[in-house]
Formats: sequence, structure tokens, C-alpha cells
Amino acid sequence: MSSRLDRIIWNAHRFGLTPSKVLTRVFVGSAPAVVSNSLPKAGTHLLERALCLHPRIYRSLRRTVHDRRVRSMGDLGDLVPRMRPGELLVTHLSYDTGREDVLSQGNAAGLFLIRDPRDIVISQAHYVVKNDRHPHYQTLSQVDDFQQRLRTVIVGDPDRGMPSLRSRLEAYAGWLSSSSLVVRYEDLIGTSGGGSAKRQLDSLERVFTHIGLELDQAELESLAGEIFSEASPTFRRGRIYQWREQFDEETIATFNHTVGEFAEIYGYGSHVPPPGA
Repeated sequence: MSSRLDRIIWNAHRFGLTPSKVLTRVFVGSAPAVVSNSLPKAGTHLLERALCLHPRIYRSLRRTVHDRRVRSMGDLGDLVPRMRPGELLVTHLSYDTGREDVLSQGNAAGLFLIRDPRDIVISQAHYVVKNDRHPHYQTLSQVDDFQQRLRTVIVGDPDRGMPSLRSRLEAYAGWLSSSSLVVRYEDLIGTSGGGSAKRQLDSLERVFTHIGLELDQAELESLAGEIFSEASPTFRRGRIYQWREQFDEETIATFNHTVGEFAEIYGYGSHVPPPGA
């Protein structure tokens, strides 16, 4: 019951439906619009929570915009011009020069969240089999062996329309050199998720400076203390470097062979040492 109540309270806060946020939206019109983009399972809701804890930012009531939804929901060029001050749009959109142009022209502040691809694999392997509406549910739910499920996430299943991890990383890579600020999940998670308090504060400072809503040290520390929460949607463990405990040698070999040097582009290196090394 407590967790359900926490989720209800948090949803009211993040969607700007609490009295204080409603008043802010009515009387303060200078906050920027923000687009938070990421690969699926890269820690989307962690960055969303950090942003929505700011008193002048609230999430759009629109669903998360995926590549497969742009036909029905519209692309950034359609959505961003209609965003209100302080509104946050959450997306999983691969790189496109037209999308970058929308953000670089100053119509909204862009953020691009990334995460160790090996932990993305683990998060996806757990998440998809619990969500029978996911497009890859049938593919992964039929794989009983967890290591084989991890390897399926890595190599994909072309016959069922499931892309490989490498192809997904490649599709998003253009954002790394765009006008969007690159935010690392490992920096943002803080000590509760196995990270560093200093790196978390530094990351938060960069985020809010980038979007033009600077916070002082006391405000950053207060906000940091509330980021890690089980009230966030899709929360499972929120720990970094889980792959070190969960990848076996064959899965490591599959990752190295399939992803290869491409992970270096994201700053995570191509060679995966054995667990515990």
C-alpha cells in the first residue's frame, strides 16, 4: 500500500498536478521546454525524476515518444513547437539531422542519457518478459535460460524484427556529438545505486546549467537526496555494473563479438573483462 501511495504522489508531482506545481505553471512562464532522450532501458525514469524534482519542470502528459510512434504522435518538429514553458518531453528517438536541428535551433533544451550497454542488456532482459505488451515479449518470454535470453538481447532476432544491440547503439550514436547534453546513468545514480555522491552532484549541476535552471549547492544536495526511489515507473534494482555479476563467459564473448569496438563510442570500452576482474 505504501509503495502504491508513493507512486500516486510521485505521479501527481511529476505531471505537475500538485498545487505548488500548478501555481508555478500559471505564474512562472520563463522555464525552458526540455527533451530527455535515451535508448530504452538506459535509466530513462532516473533522469526524468531528477528533472521533475525541480519545482519548474513537469512531464508532458504525452506517452514516451518512440521511433515507432512518430506516425501517430508526431516527431520532434511537430511536438516541440507546441511545448509549454517547463514542460518535459520524454523520448526514445534514434538520431536524425532533422531532429537535431529542432533542438539546436533553441526550441527546447536537449538531453541524451546513456548507460553501460551491458547493463542495458540486463535491464531489457528482465523488463520485456514482465510486459506482455512489449513488441519483443514473445521472442524473449520463450527463452527460459537467462544467459540465453541475455545473448538474444545482444544479437537480436531478425526473423522476429528484434534488432541487435549494436544496431541500436549505432542508430542513436549521432546524439553523442549533437547539441544535446550527454548524461551518464552511472554519474547520475549516486551512492544508493553504487555510484558516487560527487559525480551525482556534478552531473545534476551540468544538467540544470544546460537547461538554464541553475541550482545552488544546497538545492542540488536536497534534490540529489530524492532521486533514487522505487516510486519511479519500471524500477527494478537501480544498481550499476550488474553485468559483472550476471554475464557468464559465453555471454561476455557474445557481447565482444557482436558489439565489438562500437561500445567505445559510448565511452564504455569494447573489451569486457571476466566477472570479478
